[in-house]
Amino acid sequence: MISGILHIDSDLDAPFPIQIEDASGVLRSADLKPGDLMFYESAKCYHQRKEPMQGRHYASIFMHYRPKGWSRSREEARYAIPPYWAEGLPRSDLSSSSISSTGEVDALSSDGDGTGNASGIEVTFANNFGEPVHLFWLQEGGVRLIQGELAAGEEMALGTHTGHTFIAVPERAGDQGNALQEWTMEKSHHKQRLLMDPTRPDANDAREL
Repeated sequence: MISGILHIDSDLDAPFPIQIEDASGVLRSADLKPGDLMFYESAKCYHQRKEPMQGRHYASIFMHYRPKGWSRSREEARYAIPPYWAEGLPRSDLSSSSISSTGEVDALSSDGDGTGNASGIEVTFANNFGEPVHLFWLQEGGVRLIQGELAAGEEMALGTHTGHTFIAVPERAGDQGNALQEWTMEKSHHKQRLLMDPTRPDANDAREL
């Protein structure tokens, strides 16, 4: 997802830069002048304006481009970003727990009633299968995108979206093996603990996070 900022005009007493975290995890600043046009990958690069504006006005035009035929809503696009996309990158002073990839406060953490927003949910997958399991998110067309490998007894918490489908596949079966379990996310799954094998006992089966 590519976005652009065309700065039109401003009347400031101090610089009002935008900060963007680049692909190597470094926080970069850009102080746009009238007539400047900046493009950036808005869906993956955390961005913000850390300092309050000091001045009278600041006017820009914001442009957002998406692939032809794109059918996902804004919320779906946010939660479709794999949770591990930034693994191994050094982190700057941006907080991924409070700032979303759109530069806004995270919808899950800011929801007033604690039940998640209209479509975003949090779930925990628990491997009670007794052997290693791979967890996949099913993309369009049934493409499997691995979310993690869970050892026996291990758990994984994910932020996701209603309508997303996940499957658990035993490690010994290979990544294209038959699914042990499949879940299509519903609102009722929010803050629930989902078992890889519901036929096996688990002391915390009904526990909420």
